[in-house]
Amino acid sequence: MATTGSTDGVGDAQRGLDKPPSYFISSIVVLFLCLPFGLVALLYGLTVQTKWRAGDERGAIHSSDMAEKWMYGGVGAFILLFLASAAYWFFVGRHNGENFDV
Repeated sequence: MATTGSTDGVGDAQRGLDKPPSYFISSIVVLFLCLPFGLVALLYGLTVQTKWRAGDERGAIHSSDMAEKWMYGGVGAFILLFLASAAYWFFVGRHNGENFDV
């Protein structure tokens, strides 16, 4: 449990931790960008609420952290795949077998 953190010592009552973010909407967006990463992020995000309601604060925080990591991993994978396919198109695919002999 964390305290309210007042500097004068008055009102230092115990308060519960805030529920960690589930990254649900972000995981759905990543689901359309990179399916495997988005699916794992969505599954971890869905377990945050379940673990939080069961009183497993550490498990909920862990699931939230994992959902965040998989979400950002999916965005990174999408960007890398997009740049790789753009480079392939630019250097190889746009020529359509044309001969550039001079």
